[in-house]
Amino acid sequence: METGKRKGGGSPRMSETALSVATDRSGGRAERFRPRLPVVGTPRIGRSRETHIGMNLIRAMARAFEERRFLLLVPPAIIAGVVTATLAPSAPEPVALSLAGGALLLALLLTQRSAVAFRMLIALGSVWFGFSLLFVHGVLFGTPMLAQPAYGTYEVQVDAVASETDTGKRVIVSEIAPLNKARPLMIRRARILVSTTAPLSPGDVIRAPIRFAPVPGPVAPGGFDTQFHAYFDGIGAYGNTTGPVELVRTGQSSAPARIIDGVRRTIGARIDAVLQQPAGGIARALITGDQTGVVKDAREVMATAGLAHVLSISGLHLTLVAGGFFVALRMLLSVWDGLARRISVKRLAAAGGIVAALIYFSISGGHVAALRATVMILLVFGAVIFGRRALTMRNVAIAALIVIVTDPASILRPSFQLSFSAVVALIGAWELARSSEQKERGLVRQFVNYFGGLALTSLVAGAATLLFSIYHFQQTSPLGLLGNLASLPLVGFVMMPAAVIGTLLMPFGFEGPFLATMGWSIDVMLGLAGGIADWSSGFGHSP
Repeated sequence: METGKRKGGGSPRMSETALSVATDRSGGRAERFRPRLPVVGTPRIGRSRETHIGMNLIRAMARAFEERRFLLLVPPAIIAGVVTATLAPSAPEPVALSLAGGALLLALLLTQRSAVAFRMLIALGSVWFGFSLLFVHGVLFGTPMLAQPAYGTYEVQVDAVASETDTGKRVIVSEIAPLNKARPLMIRRARILVSTTAPLSPGDVIRAPIRFAPVPGPVAPGGFDTQFHAYFDGIGAYGNTTGPVELVRTGQSSAPARIIDGVRRTIGARIDAVLQQPAGGIARALITGDQTGVVKDAREVMATAGLAHVLSISGLHLTLVAGGFFVALRMLLSVWDGLARRISVKRLAAAGGIVAALIYFSISGGHVAALRATVMILLVFGAVIFGRRALTMRNVAIAALIVIVTDPASILRPSFQLSFSAVVALIGAWELARSSEQKERGLVRQFVNYFGGLALTSLVAGAATLLFSIYHFQQTSPLGLLGNLASLPLVGFVMMPAAVIGTLLMPFGFEGPFLATMGWSIDVMLGLAGGIADWSSGFGHSP
């Protein structure tokens, strides 16, 4: 590695003296390093394996800086700041945050000519940004939390229908107005169970006797804190109706949230008309993201077989839907020879894939995994349109930044941790294996590569998410590799294509055969998952 100065008079890329000093300060192990670091390869005789690994890690970080991959360190730095903020005994003072931010900005302006110092300040600024993020979100979206139960008649506006059953609906409400001397509430929103079979949509205003209760805290010390996440979602109370529900007025029919809710409701009704449980509930989860209809037995069997990720709309589903639409549109446009000569069919198909991804995300419920996958799909297709390499760790970093900035509290939820740990591990493995890709394209070789890729994907993603699964759910999937090898081809080649075609044909009334095919594939998948779950008996739970 050359140690000459950068253009513009900057400092060397890697100062060996500074490296020795830093090592001295970190633990007095400078004797393990020499003025010239050896070339990456077999460790020198007499040096420990740990020293060799540490030197390779230093080189990898230096190479990342040279290849302009510094962006990859920004999301972890912001996450470190958010976590630090959650450990603080009290909320930070706005003046202190502003002064610290101003000092960092001034330091950045003064160190622009020194690349190393500038990047270190960017990392420190990212930590400060993460530390400030929860405070800013609390000011913008937080709510006072209800401390004591409240009873009375209230008029509320429906913001969203979270779930729906035959006996009632769980809805998010706002604009809570007391009636008949009921106690006024200062909370912004609440989640209540409405005991009515009448249809409700976003924008509707209802009147009913309601019991409001405080949001419960963690069940065990250090466990999932419902109050923490409810606060940042603006939900200050839980509750339920205790009497007749009256619809005061309906919302505007042109409101986007109402249109999307109507589409999701129509799709769910069409699915229920064709499929019975448990296939119907799983089909609704795959198409609309509504998992409330998934029966408990089916959910447990799929989790034990390592197929719980199939129920949550994420990268697998977005890739099959948007990617399948991209491939189909590209093949269709390629048939038109005159069009293919004038414009890039590939880029036009990528634009169509973006539209398909956005439509699917809009009806999926907008969860973290779906948001992450949608952002990455948009970046991939955007790279195709602009002629750039599509699948990179930088896209993961951009997706992480968007999710963290829009919902910083989500980093403490299982969906964020499972989703990003899996995709980071998979893209990292892909980047390592990319240089050794085989050029052979025979049918047998493609078949072997497909199932080998499934096996490797399952192993990498399973290893990356193992600790999170144990921590949050006290459950593992010891035979998840077999479950994915047996079921994912069915999901990719039958289940999701039938779901896409059936959904597209719903406006014309021809969805029946395709939904039936989807239901058959779900039944087969549950049968395979049940067998694998039986083999896993006694090994699925962790203390």
